[in-house]
Amino acid sequence: MTPVAFLADYISVRLSFWSVAIVIDGRGLIDGARAAWELARGNWWRLAGLTLMTFGAKWTARRWVPVPYGEVAIDWLIALVGYAAIAMMYLQRVGILPRIPTIGDVVAEHAAQRRGVGDLVSKPVRQ
Repeated sequence: MTPVAFLADYISVRLSFWSVAIVIDGRGLIDGARAAWELARGNWWRLAGLTLMTFGAKWTARRWVPVPYGEVAIDWLIALVGYAAIAMMYLQRVGILPRIPTIGDVVAEHAAQRRGVGDLVSKPVRQ
C-alpha cells in the first residue's frame, strides 16, 4: 500500500461519522467534519474493521448472488446496513443511545465476578 493510499484510507475512516453528524446534529460541513474527526478518535480500528466488513460483504454478495441487475440492490442494501451501524455507533458515542457491551466488557465483568470483585458491592460488610 502506498503512503498516499494509506493516508486516504486513514482520512476516510476518521471522517466516517461526517454524514451522520451533519444529518442527526444539523451541523455544517466544516463543523460536521471536526465532530466526526473527534468522535473517531480511539475508534479508528473498529471503524476500519466495519468498513472492511462492508466491502467484504459487497464483494461476496456480488460474487455469489447470480441475480441480473441484482448488484445495485445488493450494494444498496449492504450500504444501508453499514450506514445504520455507523449511525448507531455515532449515537452511542455522543450518548443518545446506551452503549452496547462488547465481548471484552462481558469477559472482564465475568473475570471480576470470579475474582470476587463484584461480590464486594453486593455483600454487606460485617462489623
